[in-house]
Amino acid sequence: MGVSDIKRHFSWTKAAAALAMMCLLPLSAGPGLIFPEEAEEPAAASAAAEDSCAEPPPGPGQPEAFVWVAPDGARRKIEDRELVIGAVAFEMVPASEPEALKAQAVASYSHFCARRQRGDSAVTDGYYTPEQLRERWGGEYEKNRKIIEQAVDAVFPEVLRVPDGSIADCAYHAISSGMTEDAAEVFGQPNPLLHPVPSPFDALSPGFLSKRRFTPDELKQAVSSFGTPQDLPPDQAVQILRTSTAGSVLTVRVCGVSLTGQQLRRALGLRSAHFTVRSEQGGLLFSVQGYGHGVGMSQAGAQAMARQGASYREILRHYYSQTPSETA
Repeated sequence: MGVSDIKRHFSWTKAAAALAMMCLLPLSAGPGLIFPEEAEEPAAASAAAEDSCAEPPPGPGQPEAFVWVAPDGARRKIEDRELVIGAVAFEMVPASEPEALKAQAVASYSHFCARRQRGDSAVTDGYYTPEQLRERWGGEYEKNRKIIEQAVDAVFPEVLRVPDGSIADCAYHAISSGMTEDAAEVFGQPNPLLHPVPSPFDALSPGFLSKRRFTPDELKQAVSSFGTPQDLPPDQAVQILRTSTAGSVLTVRVCGVSLTGQQLRRALGLRSAHFTVRSEQGGLLFSVQGYGHGVGMSQAGAQAMARQGASYREILRHYYSQTPSETA
């Protein structure tokens, strides 16, 4: 994507303001986010007990092992460290900045441990097995695995906690639209750590802007499972009804059928729900910004922050500890 494309589809005034806000954000842990050494622990607590998912001594309090559930239904236990290695490899390439890889390791482990905390130890996606990584990386397997292991071992078994002591369920995505999304708006469930924060450098990421064209018939077929589509002129076929604080489409009507932006994203194979639509040559052109649901840490933003010298904890504090008043 060239600079001219970015200028046409991203407001540099807003980006500059967002960047200034990023530079002014405090680097101390914000409200609702607690790093291990900041938690109050009994004087006799062991080092392993400082982290929520550190392996405890055998006994009734030991967390249930994670279980990889393969597409064919086969199940096998996964050690926690191996889960984090496979999760980071699933989410980011080994050539990523080391501090961004570390931030992803903490976010991934927090996410899976939060699920385990709720009684769900099954791993069905968001993770590559060693066998899958050997197939993907081929002759680069040993080198790439060592890179991921170094990042993971630098932070494992660190997780993020909220003030009540529970593990923070950290969401993450590939590329934001320039501002991350509010979990309450996208997922329908509020999360004190998942409020919109600026991530302006995402606009410079390859893949930030994508476009898809559809005919009216293709749109009707795509939404037919959500209702009975109507024949409408192209300029009336798509009506955006409500958008999020960050600008993603929350509700939309397509050929008379109402659905959420995320539902339409999946139905059409769009990279995100942050899109605009215009009628063009008898069809409709979707211009899409970002990649993923947009909630939580932007991996592209983490990369940009790491390149500028931010540590993994500064990255995590930016994406997970801001309140609405601090980012307004």
